[in-house]
This record gives sequence, C-alpha cells and structure tokens, in this order.
Amino acid sequence: MSIKWLRFFTYMFFFSLYADDNVQFEENIIFPEHEDVSHVRTGLSHLDLSFVPRAKGAIGGENLQQQTTKQLERVQSALREETKPRTIKSEAPEDAQVDKKLQEMYEDKSLQTKEITLQTKEMSVKDLVTAIGKAIGINLMVDPRVTGMLGSLSLKNCGAGQALQLICKQAKPEAAMVKTGNIWSITTREEARNLLKESLRQYPADQQVKVYPINHAHVDQSFKDKINAGWQQIAQPKTGEYMQIDAENKQIYAKGQKPQLKQFKQYLKEVDKPVLQVRIDVIVVLASKDFFFEFGIDWSGIYNREKTVQARGKSFDFWGLGGTLLDFPDPKDVNASTASTPSPVVPNPPNRHNPNLFVNPLNWAFNLFNSGAAFFSETFTDRNTAGLIRLPFVFGGPDLSLRRLNLVLNMAETEEKVNIITRPSILTSNNKSAKILIGQSLPLQTTIEDLTASSTRNITTINYKDTGIVLEVKPVVNPDRKSVYLDILVENSVVESGSTKANASGVMEDPPTISVIKTKNEVILKNGQTTIIGGLSSKQTGTIRRSVPFLSRLPVIGELFKSNIDANNEKERYIFITPKIIEYEV
Repeated sequence: MSIKWLRFFTYMFFFSLYADDNVQFEENIIFPEHEDVSHVRTGLSHLDLSFVPRAKGAIGGENLQQQTTKQLERVQSALREETKPRTIKSEAPEDAQVDKKLQEMYEDKSLQTKEITLQTKEMSVKDLVTAIGKAIGINLMVDPRVTGMLGSLSLKNCGAGQALQLICKQAKPEAAMVKTGNIWSITTREEARNLLKESLRQYPADQQVKVYPINHAHVDQSFKDKINAGWQQIAQPKTGEYMQIDAENKQIYAKGQKPQLKQFKQYLKEVDKPVLQVRIDVIVVLASKDFFFEFGIDWSGIYNREKTVQARGKSFDFWGLGGTLLDFPDPKDVNASTASTPSPVVPNPPNRHNPNLFVNPLNWAFNLFNSGAAFFSETFTDRNTAGLIRLPFVFGGPDLSLRRLNLVLNMAETEEKVNIITRPSILTSNNKSAKILIGQSLPLQTTIEDLTASSTRNITTINYKDTGIVLEVKPVVNPDRKSVYLDILVENSVVESGSTKANASGVMEDPPTISVIKTKNEVILKNGQTTIIGGLSSKQTGTIRRSVPFLSRLPVIGELFKSNIDANNEKERYIFITPKIIEYEV
C-alpha cells in the first residue's frame, strides 16, 4: 500500500469520529496504556498534536482532543524513556575474579609439586578424591552434595592439581576446590563461587599479608603494648585485617592494605631500635675518713702549666718552673675548644693570687722535649715544632675519670692506705636494672610445729637473707647519648649479734640481729664520669691477744708474757660508680 492511500484512510478515520458524536473511543485500540512500547517505532516521536482534529462533543467527560493529547503524551514519554541510555549493572568483573580464584586453587604449590599415577575402574567421585587426598598428604573434605560416578581412569605422572580439576569437572553437579587455611574442601561449583564471592567482599583484593622480623627489641609486655597501640592508630582494623606478635620467633604478622602496612613498617622501625648497652663499673673501697678527705681536695681534672706560662709571655724552661707559682688557671673557666682543659687565666693584678683558685700551687708538672734543639731554643715555636711531649699532672678540676681513679686507688692500696674490697663490672641494657651483691647469704631457720591427733612434728625451713652490700643500678641513657641518668639503691647490712646455730630441737635460741642502712640516689652523669657514695661506716671492736711463744704457756708466770688490747677500728666504705655507654654499629 502506498503512502497516499495510508494517509487517505487515516483522515477518513478521524473524519468519521468527528462526524458522529456518539461513537465510543476505545483507547486501547489506538494508544495502548500499558508501559510496553517496544514495538512502537521511534520515528513516531515527531507526532504533532496539531494534526488531531477537534471533536464536537465530549466522550466520558472529556473531548476527543483531550483524550488523544493524553495518549500521545504517554507515547512520547515512553519513547523518551526508551531512547535514554540505560546503565546495566554487570557482575562480569566479580565473576571473572571468582573464576580466576577457582583456577588458582588447582595451581597451588602444595598440589603442583606432587605427581600421581592412577588406573581405576568405575568408582564414585567422593571415594576417588578422598584416595587422592591421602596419597598426596593433604587434609581434604568432600561435600555430601558432590555425587556421581566416574568411568575408568588412567593417569601417569600427572600433577595432583590437574587430576583433581579433571575429576571435579566430571562430577554431577560440577564440583570445585576451595582452600581454607590448610584444609581443602570439594563442594559444588555454585557453592564454591558463593564462598569466594563472600570472601572477596570481606577481604578486599588490595589487602596484603606481611611478616616483619623483630631485630633488636626484647619482646616483653611493654613492647607488645607499643606495637598494639601503633597498629590500632594506623590501621583502625576492619574486617579481615589483623596483627599478631610471635614472641617465640620474634616476628610480627600483619594483614592490611598496602598504605597501612607501609606506615606500620615505618612505625616498627622506630620502635625496634638497637637497645643501648651500659657498662657499670663499681669499685668498693674500705678506707679511713682522712684519706678520702685529702683525696677529694687534691685529685681530679687535668692541667698543663705550659699554657699558663705562655699566656703570661714568660720563658718556659726545661723543668717547667718559668714564671711564678701564681700563674695557675681558674678551674671554673673551661675553654670551649678544649672542653676538658681549663683555660689559662692571668690574675689581676698580677702580684696577687687568683681568688677562684682552689688547687694546691705546689703541685706542678714538668715537660720533656724530644730534641736537643728544643732544649736550647728560647722561642715557643721551635719547641712546639721540635715535638713537645706534655705530661699533665692530675689535680684540681671538675672531671674524675675511671682511668685516673684507678691509678690513684692502686697507688693508695700499695701504700696500705685503702683496701679495695671488690671492683665488679657488669653490662646491662638501657632502662634495665643491674644488681650486685658483695657479701654473703645468711641462712635463717624457721620451725613450725605440726599438731596431729596422735603426734607432734616440727617442720623446718631455711630461708636465706643477703647481708653485706647490695647495689642495684638502673641506667637510663639520654637521647643525646652523652649523659646517663642513674637510679641507685644501696643497702648495707651487717650482723650485729646472735647466731644461726640451732639447739637439739632445731630452734635458734639466739637468732641474729641485722642492722641495715639503705640509701637511694638519683644522679645524672656524663658518659664515663664517676659518682661516689659514702657514709657506709664499718666499726670493728674486739680484743687483740698477744703473747710470747712458749713462755706464755708456763703456769703462773706465763701471764707475765701475755697482753690483751681492746681494739676499736672504724673505717668507712666508699662506692665508686662509673657508667659507660657501649656504642656499636648495627
């Protein structure tokens, strides 16, 4: 039919409706009201409402033009909706990821490294995969929904993963393998896909598992608290993220997103630093009070008198006696360039003593030269060029090192002025206590009577009490590693009277009486400096009996050859403590 005839019949149809006011309009004939407009050609969207003729009468309360207009509006609206681009949610990426995971199950290292050889007749899928699991040594579980029979099967040197994949595909319904921890399970493929989809939603693909070694820190509760607090702040753990500390193997297992793990690694690096070691050198000395009074005044610091004499512009002869005895430095003034050597200070006026001088001017040192030219030279430059050997004398200053202290004490011990009881040296970690006992453990017996209906028995226990000097030191190194804070606890206990002997019944009739002196000090020392703890007196009283051999044993007249002397010897214990930071490269 030509377009002209189509147009003719269309106009005739509308004309007949216009001519008869009583004709009923069936809406669903021309413009169906249902939403399915897929059969309508999009080319009709250009319909113009002006082509619709007006009816003279109203049909159902509305005239024809109004009804037609509404119908056309619905059609045009439907066409517009039809032509709009629709966004269809696709699950293809998730499905592809799940399929990839299922395939990776068969490519697991525990399956790829094992080969099997099979030759079977018809048997069930469940029995076959169970036998393969036992043969290759894996924990394998089969879902009861996996059923079906397999015909004869012949495999030679086939990978275990490849064989299991072949069997799973032949199962009815098709099966698949899923690994949870170290347990394998074979279930229907649909169930395996659902499990993997749920796992992917809970554990995002960008999560990683890392193992961090603990190289230096001691894995105690304090370290665990620091690591746990850091992980909570960095990761703010969600589903699937975790952090576990293995104290036995000194490792940390963490699972999280890559940025979180990177930040946690940096945090662990700051916490797991090499632990500083501090050597504690202790010298316990027994001496009189007079010796240590002199020791405290005369000894400490380093002084080279040549610098002072040169500063005065005077000659400096071979024996170092140039200038006057007034040319001594002020120990309170320290030169920044030579932090350990006091600077030369000239008294003002020159004919009076330095008011700040508290050293003995009679203690002086002489200097030697290693060439004859320097000996006869009158200029300082020639002497320095010739190679001056300086021999500094030790006295008057703020520093007291362990090396110079040992020299002084060894000399005093040689002269029998002091008695060095012990000089232990222990190594401890930073912020960890070190304990030294210099004495003995005294056994103390305790007896308890146990009464029963028929008899009485004594239960005896022995406990030990440390007596002597107990020294406990806890060093804390400052961040600059130049000074050390020491927390020092000293306990000096002495048995005054009594005895630990027990009678026939096992009871101590005269238990010992122990006197205790405790001191607690907190000091800050530079690395290598020494602190002194005194006041630990030791008083020894008794009778010294002297006699002439043989004659003192004669009856009656032997008393003439004997004498008893009451001895009262009081000495004092001094404890020298020197911390030394042990530096080492990681």
